[in-house]
Amino acid sequence: MTSRTHGIDEGWAWVVLAAAYSGILLMATVMFTGGVLYVKMLDYYQDDATKASIIGSLNSGLLCLLRIGNALSAVTFTIVLVYYFERRRNIVLTLSQAVRGIARFMASPLALCLLKQYGLKGTFLMIAGICAHLCVCAMICKPSVKEAIRCCVKEQAHTRTALSYLVQRLLFGSVMAVASKIR
Repeated sequence: MTSRTHGIDEGWAWVVLAAAYSGILLMATVMFTGGVLYVKMLDYYQDDATKASIIGSLNSGLLCLLRIGNALSAVTFTIVLVYYFERRRNIVLTLSQAVRGIARFMASPLALCLLKQYGLKGTFLMIAGICAHLCVCAMICKPSVKEAIRCCVKEQAHTRTALSYLVQRLLFGSVMAVASKIR
């Protein structure tokens, strides 16, 4: 195996696969717990829909920010799998979408279990802890050799383009200066 394909479809790629699937699962699970939490907030505030709506709105605003982060994470977790797998890419990407479906099924029972065990405030803390684990999953998904080579080549091409432009400018400027002296 050549050094250009080292780590593709083997070794560290499987660790990245587990981290990416875990990240997708955690992220999607947190996104789908909102409905259960809203019902519990209604119970917590003794059916005062105004208070529950205000807190629900704040929660929705925070979840909106979280979803923006989740959207960026979901794309990143999927893209990193593309760089780490070639032969098994189709099945890996298909299963990454299946993990999102599994998270939909897990979200409500998990939220109910957390609410029963820790209460509303404790559940929000646990969800924050789940979100913090996304950082660990993201750190494991370092760039692959293939991606690093692609970025290096792109950077070198950009550097060569800039360097050739500077050389042309210097040479053209020198030629113009000499031409103006000859006139």
